[in-house]
Amino acid sequence: MESLQEYGSDSEGSVDGLRNSEGKGSTDTRVKEVEPFHNDQLPGDHGHRKRQRVAVGAGLSIPASVEALPQSEGMAEAHQQGRIRNVPHMAGFFRTSIYIAVLIPGDVRAAISRCIAQVQRQQPALQPLQGFTIQGGGSELQHPPHVSLSRTVYTTAQQRQTLLTALQRHFKRQKRFKMSLGGWEVFMNDQGNTGFLALGVRAGLDQLCDMIGQTDNALRLHGLETFYQPPRPHMSVACLASSAAQTQIESALSKARLIKSSPQLVQEVSEVRCLVGQKMHLVWVA
Repeated sequence: MESLQEYGSDSEGSVDGLRNSEGKGSTDTRVKEVEPFHNDQLPGDHGHRKRQRVAVGAGLSIPASVEALPQSEGMAEAHQQGRIRNVPHMAGFFRTSIYIAVLIPGDVRAAISRCIAQVQRQQPALQPLQGFTIQGGGSELQHPPHVSLSRTVYTTAQQRQTLLTALQRHFKRQKRFKMSLGGWEVFMNDQGNTGFLALGVRAGLDQLCDMIGQTDNALRLHGLETFYQPPRPHMSVACLASSAAQTQIESALSKARLIKSSPQLVQEVSEVRCLVGQKMHLVWVA
């Protein structure tokens, strides 16, 4: 899976009126250094159709090479299997994504891996994302799979703290809830050259869509691109690099007799993470 690349310096930016209006300190008390999460991003990124543009805050001058960089889903966002995203280093810009980490029990992870292997027998080019290979265990994963609440956007050091503060403000009254994943879905990236096999959200869909809306509100304050409409939250587990991936994956699912059969996963949602460059920030904990 590709690694998320950090753009520019990791120095802290200034904090504007958003932080002052809240009267709150930095989220850095909840920050820990991590390697980039790796789940469902390949060249072009995961998710349903995405626009190839990077929106930034008003008044910022963005080089054309940055504007041409592809967005992911989320995070994501091909969101990779040991691949490095082939994009130029642009000083001052950081890949940023907001997501809910999914902690998968070993037996459920193994069941997902077996399903992927069945589909692979019908479509050998399908590649499992990190942690979903038959050989790979979950214990060594540094970063869990996830459900994205945002596209992957590019932010500046000056935007970082105010974005984190805005996210904290919008999630202030959020309460924990149960989320379940189950049922196979297929998504194509913006470029139409990569498809993703994913488990869709069942229980908790309304709450997740509301959280996506709150995330969008924080992104709009910074002139950043919002989520896909209508939102279809999901957890990607495998990818296929092909312009015909949608049909190919669906056909392989049918031949493997898995269209109506998938592992089920239930999790209590109690935190939201924001990955900026290679730093993970907890912006909501219930």
